Amino acid sequence: MRAMRPTLRILGVSLVTALLLAACGSKPAPAPAAGPAPATPAKLDKVDLQLAWLMNAQSAAFASAVKQGIYKKYGLDVTLHAGGPNVDPIQTVVSGQMQFGIANSSGSLILARGQGLPVKALAAVYQKHPYAYFYKPDSGIKTPADLKGKRIGIQPTGHYLLTAFLGQAGLKESDVKVVMVGSDLTPLINNQVDATAAWVVNAAQVDALPGVQHFLTFDYGLRYFANVIFATDKTIQSNPDLVKRFVAASMEGLAFAMDNPAQSSKDVLASADNLTEAIERKTLDLSVPMWASSDTKANGLGYMNQDVWHEGMQTLVETNQMKAAIKVDDIFTNTYVTGNTPKR
Repeated sequence: MRAMRPTLRILGVSLVTALLLAACGSKPAPAPAAGPAPATPAKLDKVDLQLAWLMNAQSAAFASAVKQGIYKKYGLDVTLHAGGPNVDPIQTVVSGQMQFGIANSSGSLILARGQGLPVKALAAVYQKHPYAYFYKPDSGIKTPADLKGKRIGIQPTGHYLLTAFLGQAGLKESDVKVVMVGSDLTPLINNQVDATAAWVVNAAQVDALPGVQHFLTFDYGLRYFANVIFATDKTIQSNPDLVKRFVAASMEGLAFAMDNPAQSSKDVLASADNLTEAIERKTLDLSVPMWASSDTKANGLGYMNQDVWHEGMQTLVETNQMKAAIKVDDIFTNTYVTGNTPKR
């Protein structure tokens, strides 16, 4: 769903992986020291960040934090690693290859934590998940219940979201025909499916089919954040100052993107090949309203409302994708956001 992006691959975690990660522990995160960002030190701490998908304007916060020298101001030398259909940010981070990752959905982190992986959310870029199911106006689809008997195109990583969405509509997966598709609207355009999943902020996708309609899953009961910064318990416990600086710098990059969309679009273009400025600028403009909320205005960018986590987890339990709810405090913390990030 970034090009439909969302890469949420967390299911099927091996027992070996779980055993290796058990040693990471799950102690409460220590509170970071308060105070302003330090002057840029002579030696920067190297940080690797695994993006949830290929670089585009949905990751403008991180591109601008690099290109505008924001990370360096916080003493960080950050390398961005693009994701893609074959990259699982959660597995990449828990394996120790990267200190931080971006999960395309808070739901994927809930499922991962429920499977015993010691990952915890630190900040959420999208306060409202842009995930949607698109359909043509002449499809006969008016409500989610009308998906019954239809062909639904999804990516493998979005399977759990479809199950949850159908459950909210009173349907089961057996009520539809699931079709695995790529990361664009081509199957819908070619009438290979009746509806397909994509992100409403992805201008390249939405512009490909003028007049297309959609169900934004957030508005139909799937309460999840998107582009969620996370790390392992081990990283959080062993280096809280690094975590504090990384979250603060990333959210300052987000504020820069919101306040300077033209320049931030250029920062994105400079961070990847084969991008079009007009498309990235439109994607950024569509994204900005979803980056802010009453919570971010009151508490700072990246703030995560506990109710959203509770509701998102309950949906997964109700649709039999989790055996039981787990402690929400194990899944996320606002420690590194509150009083530490710009308010927008």
